[in-house]
Amino acid sequence: MYKVYPYLYAPPGHIAKILHIMRLIIIFVLIGFLQVNAKSGYAQKITLSLHDAPLLTAFDQISLQSGYDFIVTDKLMKEARAVSIDVKDANLERVLKNIFQHQSLTYVIGDHRVIIRKKEKDLIDEVKDYFMGEDTDAPQQRIVQGTIVDSLGKPLKGVSIQIKKTNMKIFSDSEGKFSMIVPSDHETLIFSYIGMQKQEISVNGTEKNLYVVLKISEEVLEDVVVTGYTTVRKSSFTGTSTHVTKNEILKVNPQNLISALQVFDPSFRISPNNQMGSDPNTLPEFYIRGRSGLSSVTELDKLQSSDVSQYSLSNNPNLPIFIMDGYEVPMQTVYDYDINRIESVTILKDAAATAIYGSRASNGVIVIETVAPKPGKLRISYNLNTVITAPDLSAYNLMNAPEKLNAEVAAGLIDPVNPKTGLTSDYFSRLNYYRGLVANLAEGINTDWLSQPLQTDVSLRHSLYLEGGVESLRFGVGLNYDGQDGVMKESSRNRIGADFKIDYRMKGIQISNQVSFNQTRSQNSPYGNFGDYTKQQPYYTPYDLETGEYVKTLPSSYGAGLTSANPLYEATLGNFEKSGYKSFTDNLSLNALFFKKLQLRAQFSIKNQIDNGKTFVDPNSSRYLYTTTDYFMRGELTTNTAESFSWNTNVVLNYANTINGHNVNFSLGYNATEDKANNTNSFFRGFPSAELHDQKYAHEIVNTPAVQDKISRLMGTFMFANYTYKDIYLADVSARLDGSSEFGSDNRFATFWSLGTGINFHKYDFMKSVTWLPMARIRANYGQTGKNNFPPYAARTTYQVMLDYWYPTGIGGKLYSMGNNQLMWEKANTLNIGMDLNVLNRVIIGLNWYDKRTKNLITDMTIPSSTGFTSYKENVGEVMNRGYEIDLNVSAIKEHDFNLDLIFRGAHNNNQIVKISDAMKEYNDRVDAYYADYYANATNQTNPKFATPLTKYVEGGSETSIFGMRSLGISPATGQEMFMNRDGQVTYTWNSAEQVIIGNREPTLNGSFGINLRYKAWTLYSTFLYEWGGDEYNSTLVGQVENVDVWEVNADRRVMDLRWQKPGDITMFKSIKDRYNVTLPTSRFVQKNDNLTFNSISLGYTFGHDLVKRWGLSMLRMQAGTNDLAYFATIKRERGLSYPYARTFNFTLNASF
Repeated sequence: MYKVYPYLYAPPGHIAKILHIMRLIIIFVLIGFLQVNAKSGYAQKITLSLHDAPLLTAFDQISLQSGYDFIVTDKLMKEARAVSIDVKDANLERVLKNIFQHQSLTYVIGDHRVIIRKKEKDLIDEVKDYFMGEDTDAPQQRIVQGTIVDSLGKPLKGVSIQIKKTNMKIFSDSEGKFSMIVPSDHETLIFSYIGMQKQEISVNGTEKNLYVVLKISEEVLEDVVVTGYTTVRKSSFTGTSTHVTKNEILKVNPQNLISALQVFDPSFRISPNNQMGSDPNTLPEFYIRGRSGLSSVTELDKLQSSDVSQYSLSNNPNLPIFIMDGYEVPMQTVYDYDINRIESVTILKDAAATAIYGSRASNGVIVIETVAPKPGKLRISYNLNTVITAPDLSAYNLMNAPEKLNAEVAAGLIDPVNPKTGLTSDYFSRLNYYRGLVANLAEGINTDWLSQPLQTDVSLRHSLYLEGGVESLRFGVGLNYDGQDGVMKESSRNRIGADFKIDYRMKGIQISNQVSFNQTRSQNSPYGNFGDYTKQQPYYTPYDLETGEYVKTLPSSYGAGLTSANPLYEATLGNFEKSGYKSFTDNLSLNALFFKKLQLRAQFSIKNQIDNGKTFVDPNSSRYLYTTTDYFMRGELTTNTAESFSWNTNVVLNYANTINGHNVNFSLGYNATEDKANNTNSFFRGFPSAELHDQKYAHEIVNTPAVQDKISRLMGTFMFANYTYKDIYLADVSARLDGSSEFGSDNRFATFWSLGTGINFHKYDFMKSVTWLPMARIRANYGQTGKNNFPPYAARTTYQVMLDYWYPTGIGGKLYSMGNNQLMWEKANTLNIGMDLNVLNRVIIGLNWYDKRTKNLITDMTIPSSTGFTSYKENVGEVMNRGYEIDLNVSAIKEHDFNLDLIFRGAHNNNQIVKISDAMKEYNDRVDAYYADYYANATNQTNPKFATPLTKYVEGGSETSIFGMRSLGISPATGQEMFMNRDGQVTYTWNSAEQVIIGNREPTLNGSFGINLRYKAWTLYSTFLYEWGGDEYNSTLVGQVENVDVWEVNADRRVMDLRWQKPGDITMFKSIKDRYNVTLPTSRFVQKNDNLTFNSISLGYTFGHDLVKRWGLSMLRMQAGTNDLAYFATIKRERGLSYPYARTFNFTLNASF
């Protein structure tokens, strides 16, 4: 028999037509697989002889002989041609092929049913229909259609909808919608989706719009690990990784991806930047599982250099690599990337997870997958993030005007004898100065200098994404704008970006190409260093009391001599410091599937980036206030331009198969990269005004523009194999051979590898009865990885072209930097042992213990300038990082409308220097020589730079060790500090050679905890960060309390507390009158730094599907949250010395059309 479903008219519109196209494609492709299973069922022999007969007649006779029903719409039958056929004892397949050979229709054989469809259109016809809006022939009568969502109302794509007791199945589209024919009056539909409970719904063919809500399944989800080159089931993987979704990131921090990641992995740590605070233009420094590298800019170099750039200060030898959609990208790209375009982030930490990256892997790998365009009707997603940023000055405890004046009196301002000079001759001068300050207070002057350069900023961030297309050709277009202003006035980092991706898929082939453009413009605040404002005297005003305008200079403090510049006046001049970059990227990829088991993935990427920076000093700047600089030489312009070009190619062949319980996932790959860059620096001097600051107005070019260029290449081949037997016994093997141009010819190639094994205990038959333990896994791996994040010519001696002098034979050259042809690859051997448990489907526990030993550390070593060079690259020693990680997630409440998860994550890392080289010992000698200069003259003894503790490198010590002399406290008899030498002798003399480890900044335990709550469509997510057991050198007590010159600058209120005043006093600080000689590093100022940060809290609501549909939307979500709301610590010190910390409050709107 046959069943004809009459065609019902549907209103025209390209939205409905796109859904028709998707339905036809999905249903046809998926049900097509049923033909294989159906063949055994239609072996009946059919005899048929017709001449120019209607197609329905043929269906009738075939149905009578075979027992198969025909399902077709009347509209399709109008297109049917007459049938002529003459066959005898033929099977059903042969008869149907003959009948439909010249028809515009086709068929799909199901469970005793033959479904008639219009023939599949080719790609050109599909695209034409998509954009031209041509009609389709999708059935309309007795069709069940609807939308499938999760418990939050979010549409679910890819849900399987199957007619019970048949093989007929379709899948929901990207909006959770589906539409299918119900063959009979009473059928049952089965809805199934990974991670959701299966649901059955009875239908009778009259339903027009079902609304199906799938609940979360109680079973453990089968997760996967994305390594950047391949994808592995987590249940079979022996490596250690952390997977974070976009939704999780947005709940924690919708504007800073790097900051959000530290919540999800306790071994991912951001180093607190107490200097730059919340500066939007300072890139964060972070590391995974401890520090294993030495910075090329040492602490001593920072103090001795007059020009250590912000980039150098943030240079991080422990930085992991970032892989975005298979391509390596710089950290700056990730820092400026639109979070809304990210699908997920995976942090790979041990050798088994990272060894396929070889020489780049020892610091860890962060794999980022971006959102891929989805087929279907044109869909628009818009995200608005409104951010309010307010300065956080809670760490400052400075005195107001009356308190400050009282402190100066206590410090001997009006004592008969001047405590600074020991003279009495200036007594009346000091007294008159004091009376002037009292008069200022009487006039009501009490300036809050800290608030002057600051602002509370409101920034808007927009993200727009358009996607759509047919199943075989889909596209996505993204636009984003991020206008981020800092809390220092006129500081900003503005980002704009655009990208376009097209994705073609047909018959096992996928070709995609993504083109993106990004531009960032940043500007540092013209208000200068925030630390300048913390020093200003509160009894002085920055304004002219008569005109209300800023004064150019401020009165000098007693004994200071010259007047000081007013930083607020300086900000009104034309000074600026601007930088930015433009980048263009084109990523092309090919995926090909052969024999359903073999996949080829080929990728090629090119990137071009132009960076520029300008720093200008106004000729009227106060830096020329007390100089004799010629007026023609005032005003300076420094420019920097860099252009880089890189390409990256990956070719990976992957084979995956399961045979009799043996599952094999094998990958073989090739990777090659090249980076070219050139940098030009110029310095111009002498400008007529701030307005005329272009280089063409300069009086002179100070030096010939310095041009540097570099090129580096990396080539690697690798293999990865993952094996499981009955999903119980696990094994991983990976190996990589890398060749790098950054090494000399003798050490150009190196091998890296890893081995891993594990057991899924819960897969044993005897464990199936242990229902309270649905998952128990142990795993272990060991391997060797490396890194090469240093300049490309470090191993080679380079020369500088001499253009100032010409010789008869041409230009000359001179040695520029000394190479090291013996430089060896830096390698890390890592052992990791882990355990994963699931208790009662409510408690998820992850435990990891690791031991990582990094050998042949590479860093810059300073050498005497008499050699003609200042530094060279050297292998300097061996470092060990050993620790453990805890990840605990407790589902305290699991109900249909109410879920509450409790989260705790913790990590401990012990960093130890195992071996030091002669070069590191020489650096220690430099530190001793540096401190020896303290005693060279009286001026040096008042220089605050000598109060900063410097790290020494000793075996058994740590890269985070704090060095100083052991203190016995302030002598009650003399008020002077007493020290203990290495041999235990007591002394009053500080000696750098007697320094020992007096503390360690690495905490005993650090991590995060929080709650994740859902009630119906509401979500609440709150996180805290903690550190316990670490030490810190409280430089605030040194510089702002004990050593502060109270007469010249403002000070911490504690300046009057616990000061030695007379013999017999037992105190922490020296006498306030003995404040001129700087206190050298001492254990007296080492304090425990236990701290807790209220990191984030967000409250979100997802509007119901029926409601937003009335508004013309498919999804609407709102969220309000805050970051860095509060900070509690056992140590009281100033934070954000050059740029203050900030609290952020954000409101986010996500809408889809």
